[in-house]
Amino acid sequence: MHHKPQSAGPSWLINRTGMSPVYFDFLIKIFKNNLQFC
Repeated sequence: MHHKPQSAGPSWLINRTGMSPVYFDFLIKIFKNNLQFC
């Protein structure tokens, strides 16, 4: 059984997609900003 993080942890997503942590954090910030302006 693989460990599933309770929160949307970026580490396992980065491992799957191969994206850099900085670029991933950049997408998260844009995503959160878009949610605020919905």
